Amino acid sequence: MKPKVNQNWLDSIQNEWKDMALHLSKNVPEGQIRDRLYDQLSWLKEQIDGYQPDEADPSMLRDCFNEVVESFNQELKLKRDSIFRKK
Repeated sequence: MKPKVNQNWLDSIQNEWKDMALHLSKNVPEGQIRDRLYDQLSWLKEQIDGYQPDEADPSMLRDCFNEVVESFNQELKLKRDSIFRKK
């Protein structure tokens, strides 16, 4: 039996993605880091948009999300109070 996806959980991932995209566009100067993170966010958006709760294991989406969040936090060396949170 596959784990059930809570809509609030999926909404929180989408909202965190939006926050990361906004932070990237407003606070990160153009360059390799921004390009790399933009590519990761684009890939993550594809994973979120293509996610079918009835067909896919939510742990796969969670792992994709957490991987991008970790990369984002490390690349930008964010302070503790502004770190994006894994789900």
